[in-house]
Amino acid sequence: MSEQQSLEDSERLADGDVGEDQPVEIVGEPKADAPKAPLALRPCSDCGKLVSQRASVCPFCGRSFHESFLGITYRGEQPVPILVIFTLLALLFVFAGPVVVHRIALNFAENAYQDDLVARAVALLAAGCYVFSLICCTVLGGAVGAPRMAYVTGLFLGLFFGPLGVFAAFAIDKRPQCPQCFSRLGGPAKECPACHSRLTWQVETRWY
Repeated sequence: MSEQQSLEDSERLADGDVGEDQPVEIVGEPKADAPKAPLALRPCSDCGKLVSQRASVCPFCGRSFHESFLGITYRGEQPVPILVIFTLLALLFVFAGPVVVHRIALNFAENAYQDDLVARAVALLAAGCYVFSLICCTVLGGAVGAPRMAYVTGLFLGLFFGPLGVFAAFAIDKRPQCPQCFSRLGGPAKECPACHSRLTWQVETRWY
C-alpha cells in the first residue's frame, strides 16, 4: 500500500497537481550549509603551532612570515677554471691509472710466476679490480655529495682519493643559506622551510 501511495505522489508531483496544504518532501536535495574544507596549515618556526598559510603574522607569538620575496644568488659549486682543471686531471687519472697499475702488477707477477700467461692474467685482474674500485668510489662520492649540492665535488673526491674521498664528501656542504634565518636550503626552493620566507633565485656563472 505504501509503494502504491508513493507512486501516486510522484505522478502528482510530475503533473503539478499538489494541494496547498499537503506537505511535500523532496529526497536527495543537497544541503546548502555544507562544511567547507579547512585551510592548509603550516607550523610556526618560533612557537611550533599550526597557522594558516594565508596568515602573514602568527596569531600566537606574533612572528612575521615575511611575505616579501628575498633574492638568492647561486653561483655553482666551484669556479669554472677549477672545474676545467679538475676535469682534465680526472681524464688523465682515469686513462693513465689502470695502465700504471697493470705495469706494476705485471712486474711483480713476472717475478713471482715463471709462466707469462699467468703473469699477464694476474696483471689484468689487478687492473680490472682497480677500475672497478675507481668507479665505485666515484659513484659513492657523488651520491654522498648530491644532497648537499656538492655532486661534482663528491665525484672528484671519490675519484682521486678513493674511500677516504667518500668519507670526506660527508663534510662538504655547498647548499646556500636563507638570507633571513641563515638555514641551509636543499636546492632552489620557493620558500624557506624554516622561516617560510619567499625566495627568488638567480643563477650566475662563477669564474673566480
